[in-house]
Amino acid sequence: MAYVVNLLRSYGIQRIYFDVVETPISTPTDIWAATWFPPDSTAPYNTSPEDFGDVNAYTYVKPLIPIIDCAGDGGYENSTATQFINGTSCGGSFRIDAIINKLKDLPQGKRAYILTRVNQGPVYDEIADRFPGTTAQSPWAGAAGITISTDLTTVFTRLGASGATPDQIVIDQEQRGVFFNYQFTGSSAGFNARVFGITGSTFYTSTWYGMTSWQGILTQNGKYNFDGSSIPTENYHPQTNREYIFWDRANTAISAAFLNKFVVDPIKTIFPNIKSSNYEDFISDDAIS
Repeated sequence: MAYVVNLLRSYGIQRIYFDVVETPISTPTDIWAATWFPPDSTAPYNTSPEDFGDVNAYTYVKPLIPIIDCAGDGGYENSTATQFINGTSCGGSFRIDAIINKLKDLPQGKRAYILTRVNQGPVYDEIADRFPGTTAQSPWAGAAGITISTDLTTVFTRLGASGATPDQIVIDQEQRGVFFNYQFTGSSAGFNARVFGITGSTFYTSTWYGMTSWQGILTQNGKYNFDGSSIPTENYHPQTNREYIFWDRANTAISAAFLNKFVVDPIKTIFPNIKSSNYEDFISDDAIS
């Protein structure tokens, strides 16, 4: 301000008038930080929603309410959706009741479920999704997808019937890491089988639930002659052979298609306005050098 005043005076302007308008201090309400654990300091430090205590202990810190069963690690493989809803593994309905009630306790706009039931499940460990004649897993996990979408439809129909309407679902699905380039080395026949299974699959050259084919992403639609051969040998480099960058991008793209088709879309049929996000995603493009 002083600079502006002095500048105007240098041009002979001696009198300067200002209209001062008092603006009341406002408190933002649309920002918040999500936590995996209860913000209530008196609550146990765990992810059991019935133990979360006061979910509104802080104005700008709200917990993600986990959809998690009592059986095993809470993944979908440990119980059927009906068992989960009925509380069979928990010896009562207290878990599903807490999932519903804790979400309802949160203010509208800050109600988020974290899909532990999916995150902990064996998404890329289904026998039906293995490449034919091998034990190597396919990233085109359609069989697991059908299991998950059916499970989520049942679970979220129950949540919707209870009036527990979420604003957001949070996914932490990292299991596609088994297909990333750093997992493949010449010392592991299992890893190599996944590479050759991918490039030899009929899905390799096909679009998959709206996503460009693995080959199309790997070759940047024919710009490069990448074929996956450098992945098992680790014969790549950011400047001289960037095949691994596009290999990982293809992996991420197929995973995104999987989550959209089998996780997000089924839930959106029940909660059309819900938002979604997945942890640890990225984009690698041809501008990288």
